[in-house]
Amino acid sequence: MKIDRRFAGSLGITTSLTYQKGMAYYNGGDDDGFYGFYLNGQYHRNWGLNDFNRTLSFVQSYVYQLPFGTGKHFLNGSRGLDKIVGGWQLEGILTLMTGTPFTVSYSSTYLNLAQGGTNTPIQVGSASILHGINTTSNGGSPWFDPTAFAAPPCQSATPSASCPTGAIDQIAGAAQQVGNVGRNSMIGPGFFNMNLALSKTTRFTERIGMQLRLETVNTTNTPQFANPNGTCCTANNANFGFVTGTFAPALARSTPAPAALAASNWRRS
Repeated sequence: MKIDRRFAGSLGITTSLTYQKGMAYYNGGDDDGFYGFYLNGQYHRNWGLNDFNRTLSFVQSYVYQLPFGTGKHFLNGSRGLDKIVGGWQLEGILTLMTGTPFTVSYSSTYLNLAQGGTNTPIQVGSASILHGINTTSNGGSPWFDPTAFAAPPCQSATPSASCPTGAIDQIAGAAQQVGNVGRNSMIGPGFFNMNLALSKTTRFTERIGMQLRLETVNTTNTPQFANPNGTCCTANNANFGFVTGTFAPALARSTPAPAALAASNWRRS
């Protein structure tokens, strides 16, 4: 859905809202992907959200010509004063998106799969989204409740009374070793970004002028967090369920907001 609106007073706003739900059997969401679960009876667990799916996307851009100078509501009438207070314009883009999906996984060591594959834990409770950021040692909290997941049974190569086949038989033992969590069943942190620009256009004649621009990227200096650690139930992974990183700079910046100052002149023929 897209709405364009021009208001009195030289304000123009374009608003776009998108709802989507992309599903696929493959990681990557296309024919170049691969099955994560391919044991007998497990193919249905591959059906899930595309890796790049963002359910809601909101983008709003605006341009506002400040009401000062020649032809405007305030300080209209003085050419000399117009060179200072006239021609100012504020513009920006606001982007809000829900997070991307991820899979809670577990070691597939004892599945004995010849070509690799994916295993997951067993979900034993409600996987509540807690919206925590950073690890406990750094004063943070988990993104989701890690106690909602547990290791599958029969995670040993040694047979026992409860697991008579042990984990050495891919066919007979696998039914006891796989989890029940589907692919991309959890959603990570959302995305927020605002870019702003302020410009000043000065006309010397009808055909000759100059524009001075100040632009900022990620003006609010908001970090864009990556998905949490989704590797479950291992003694050497204390960060399971915690968000510990940010997106690559190509998508978002967690460094101080950069600013650019530029000047250009133009001449109409």
